[in-house]
Amino acid sequence: MNYLDIIKDITKPTVEETEWFIRSFTEAHSWYKHIDRQNPEQFVFYIDPNPDFINSTGSCWNYLPIRYTQRVEILDAKPNTEDGKIKRIYIKYHDEILIMPETTIEKCSIGLTGCIHNGFKYMHDTKLLPGDELTCHDRHINDIEKLRKHLFYLLDWFYY
Repeated sequence: MNYLDIIKDITKPTVEETEWFIRSFTEAHSWYKHIDRQNPEQFVFYIDPNPDFINSTGSCWNYLPIRYTQRVEILDAKPNTEDGKIKRIYIKYHDEILIMPETTIEKCSIGLTGCIHNGFKYMHDTKLLPGDELTCHDRHINDIEKLRKHLFYLLDWFYY
């Protein structure tokens, strides 16, 4: 079965669900401590096709951070060992396994820094390095806006 064909049959997440997912993602406890604050790391955001998957945000948005797929044994994704990027994602769908194609993974991928976490939004005067042009607050706002644009781009692409 084709991942994109399955996704088209799933109710499109609303603007409110997507905004709530962004807020929930940026407030999630602890994961951001393991993500570099200056150099973006790959995340793959996607719609989970399983009808019983509704995350804590009330939507079917899901994500895989490359760092966790390398550190923890996850059956959902296998990173390519040459460049560290996720090349194939396996998604259990009913009694079958969907393989998300590499081209879809590339479209769903985005580089984010640990500054996306809401804890950084209050650091108006803090810079990561001396001479840095951006404060942690600026990096936070930039990453949130980058994620927002990415997710709404994906919605248009998934549900064209």
